[in-house]
Amino acid sequence: MVEDLTVSSIAEARRRYEGPDLRDRLARHHAENTETLFRGWSGVWLSAAFRQWDIRPLLPSVRCPVLAIQGRDDEYGTVQQLDDLTAGVGGPCERILMDACAHTPHAEKPREVLRAVTAFLERLPEG
Repeated sequence: MVEDLTVSSIAEARRRYEGPDLRDRLARHHAENTETLFRGWSGVWLSAAFRQWDIRPLLPSVRCPVLAIQGRDDEYGTVQQLDDLTAGVGGPCERILMDACAHTPHAEKPREVLRAVTAFLERLPEG
């Protein structure tokens, strides 16, 4: 679902993109695709039509095991995202809400994420 927090944070990212810092940081990962990628991403999320996007009705059809990891300080989504995912999927779901972590747990807390993913995979039945 698209939350007000998501829209306001992406609008702020768009403002920051006009300065050099964010654009340069993104260019390290996306090179010559940075402009197209950023404008496409922010344009979709900030469009009025996209405000209705919501995959929650589809969650019951997800029956495979799910490990949901979110940073407690995620600037793009509230814990409601994690709550709805956990409650909505049709199969087993484990959730981890990481303290002192924002939008990119795999980058901000790589060791903790690796341990969590490894433990999750080890608990899965073989086959």
